[in-house]
Amino acid sequence: QEFWRAQMQRCIRCYACRNACPMCVCRDHCIAQTRDPGWASQRDGVEDKFFFQMIHASHLAGRCTECGECERACPVNIPILLLKRKLNREMLDLFDYRAGVDPDAKPPLLSFKVEEERINERGW
Repeated sequence: QEFWRAQMQRCIRCYACRNACPMCVCRDHCIAQTRDPGWASQRDGVEDKFFFQMIHASHLAGRCTECGECERACPVNIPILLLKRKLNREMLDLFDYRAGVDPDAKPPLLSFKVEEERINERGW
């Protein structure tokens, strides 16, 4: 927790990480720049910056190929790829899926089906 707090304190919210990402497809409708609804605050707080990074990483979960462009673009050298790698490990553990390996495989978070066999296994 302290590690990410320190990293987010250094973030200048330039969105270079987002802009450099070849897998980010929501540039025209990014929550970071949407005023209505106001999903992400424009404030400069650590929590606000971390919220944006978590949403961005979550949107890329299962699609991030760990190319590292986000880190290379960051002017303050935040190791944001660590967060994306963590989510990729979760995708591998939960869905046995690794981004960028099989071009025909659909990312699990983009392939939800109501009739999914295991949808009720946790009682949801």
